[in-house]
Amino acid sequence: MTFKKGVAGFFARGYHHAPQNAEILLSFKNGKPVTYVDRSSTNGTILVHAGRDLLGYTDENKSTDRIRPQFLAWLEKEIQTLKEDGEQ
Repeated sequence: MTFKKGVAGFFARGYHHAPQNAEILLSFKNGKPVTYVDRSSTNGTILVHAGRDLLGYTDENKSTDRIRPQFLAWLEKEIQTLKEDGEQ
């Protein structure tokens, strides 16, 4: 997913150093994290992605069209989990 029509950088344009307790979702072959979730630095959730807007993948008639709805589903689940944890 880092190449589109042979050109690098359409999905991942770099990386960010992840905190020690971060959940790494996607990394380059060299281990540098492209996407991670940090649930320990704050009282909430931080999603870090070193690339294109995850909500921008739409109506391309390609497999990348799945990124937006999958991200939104994850976000809704994360919000629900935070609400439930806050009620306990």
